[in-house]
Amino acid sequence: MLVAGLAGSALVLSACTGGGTGGVQPPVGQAAAALRLVSFDSCDDALAELKSAVAEYVTPYGLGGGIIALDGSVPEAAVAGERDALSAGSADDSAGVTAPQEYSTTNTHEAGVDEPDLVKTDGQRIVTVTGNTLRVVDTESRTLSGELELSDDGDDVWFSEQMLLAGDRALIIGYGMVDIARSGREPAIADLDLRYAPEGSRLLLVDLSGDPEVVGTMDLDGAYVDARQVGSTARLVVRSGPRIDWSYPEWSPGESEARDGLPTPEAESLAANRELVERSTIEDWLPRFVATDADGASTDGPLVDCEDVSHPREYSGTSMLTVVTLDLAGEMRPQGSVTVVADGRTVYGTAESLYIADDHSGFPMPFDTTALRPFPIADPATEIHKFDVSEPGSPRYVASGRVDGWLLNQYSLSEHDGHLRVATTMDQRTDAVPPDDGGAARSESGVSVLAERGDRLVEVGRVGGLGKGERIFAVRFLGPVGYVVTFRQVDPLYTLDLGDPASPRVVGELKIPGYSAYLHPVGDDRLLGVGQNADEQGMTLGAQVSLFDVGDAADPSRLDTYTIPGGWSDAEHDPHAFLYWPEDGLVVIPVWAQPAFGEPGAVPDSGLIAGGALVLRLEGDHLTELGTLSHLRPHARIDYEHDASIRRSLVVGETLWTVSSAGALASDIGDLDEQAWVPFAR
Repeated sequence: MLVAGLAGSALVLSACTGGGTGGVQPPVGQAAAALRLVSFDSCDDALAELKSAVAEYVTPYGLGGGIIALDGSVPEAAVAGERDALSAGSADDSAGVTAPQEYSTTNTHEAGVDEPDLVKTDGQRIVTVTGNTLRVVDTESRTLSGELELSDDGDDVWFSEQMLLAGDRALIIGYGMVDIARSGREPAIADLDLRYAPEGSRLLLVDLSGDPEVVGTMDLDGAYVDARQVGSTARLVVRSGPRIDWSYPEWSPGESEARDGLPTPEAESLAANRELVERSTIEDWLPRFVATDADGASTDGPLVDCEDVSHPREYSGTSMLTVVTLDLAGEMRPQGSVTVVADGRTVYGTAESLYIADDHSGFPMPFDTTALRPFPIADPATEIHKFDVSEPGSPRYVASGRVDGWLLNQYSLSEHDGHLRVATTMDQRTDAVPPDDGGAARSESGVSVLAERGDRLVEVGRVGGLGKGERIFAVRFLGPVGYVVTFRQVDPLYTLDLGDPASPRVVGELKIPGYSAYLHPVGDDRLLGVGQNADEQGMTLGAQVSLFDVGDAADPSRLDTYTIPGGWSDAEHDPHAFLYWPEDGLVVIPVWAQPAFGEPGAVPDSGLIAGGALVLRLEGDHLTELGTLSHLRPHARIDYEHDASIRRSLVVGETLWTVSSAGALASDIGDLDEQAWVPFAR
């Protein structure tokens, strides 16, 4: 029996106000008090309420949010959302494989909670999935020991660079044009022309004990949002909408002008789409799955029943967020799913709790049927739903709350000692405010502290006044301490004392040019920041790694910097690309720089600029360059499928491995001398 509720993600936004360490404190306990989830009484009740809620969002182009295919072509998919992380550490016993030596793991937000990434290792093998191809590298022989193409010609068009690993099982997470209605049947994407293609998620369970082999697949309604793994249990969040074959305006030459009183094509399409919503059935709304085992036997059905769908008493969501529980050590079947009516895209999880946050940003807005355009954006607020995931099976709904503002990413959320800390930016995005300030005067940031009160997450404390006229660029919570970076022209690094949940306060501030977009603890009283250097006017000048002393919270200081003029790093927006190996003080980040024509780094005849890896050593109060690594090889095959840009780095024993779509490079951890090159191109 499926349990009502939804496990998911927490999306919290950062708010900037004031320029000091104080700020006016709003009354606490109000914003979150009115929000709680309830279940529908019946399928008829669910259908009626869903139709009513979505009615004001229907446009001449449906609800939006699909992947557009032009003339049958498919755009390159992008992974949703930013995925934040904690320190890369030593071997994780949950992997189920005894490794002979120490190795780094995926840089994750919370210890013991794994996150999907394009590279995983158990110390004996490196598993990577790029370009819809899974490859296995043996770390002892330093050879390619396995390879598996994940999609066939003529298959639905989908993409995958996300993976979880548990023992000899890898879960590949794909996203794109996966039509659940046609799963296991002949694909029908050839006729797409300026149409919204169906969004879906495809999961492949791969056995790695011998030659890589797919032992199960599952197609899910909706776009993949994010996932978390504890032990062999994975929980995936997907966002789905109604399966409606929307009508689209059909324009003819000259029809952009008046049509002698006749309805425009947009008006006709809007009327048709509203009628399609009215005629829809509950089967069109409930998300579905199709699971297939290694022998080709399939099972399909709804992921949830009507009573398993929860929603706020008052809501404006146009989507359903479903959390699917899977056991990577078992069969490819849902082990329990729950759904909430919400539009969310950030997942935050601990070993026992899972949060989903919904700030409605990036999703359909109410549609003005008179002007045939969306209404202006209202002031943002974020709804947060908490679920208990401490037991196997379906998550258990715990409580909900609401805070003003929008989240930066999952780092904006942190659970500590029974409280949830949420960093948000409040930005009054309305047409009523004069635009000459660029919106700066309307933004402010702060941190709210929420506590459970029955089935509610209630604000019990708040500190504001962070970066007036700026927005949050980075957040890090470490126990009772928080760090917030805001930026517009200079980078204030704020230190927060969160020891008393009812009285959080700013205790220190450091103003320097530029900003840090990712913050990472690197030992006692030290914090590393990866971001951009900038001039006094806020013009960015290149990638920058900064070392901060935060031992005195009231007086933080910057000890050292390393700058790459004109460069940038994936670690600025994807913490999975960051590696810190404390045993050797190694800091490794991928770095891109725009080389002049003919200089090293330019890839001839490909239009690509290959990114390398910067290797720094942290010793005391200083950052020292150890060297740079590149995957550009003489006579190597370099193209869009085998891009030589380094994307990930990891440590196995005394070897530093770097991975790109072109191959894997083994280097000596001490002097970076090359030990082996494992090409992926045949």
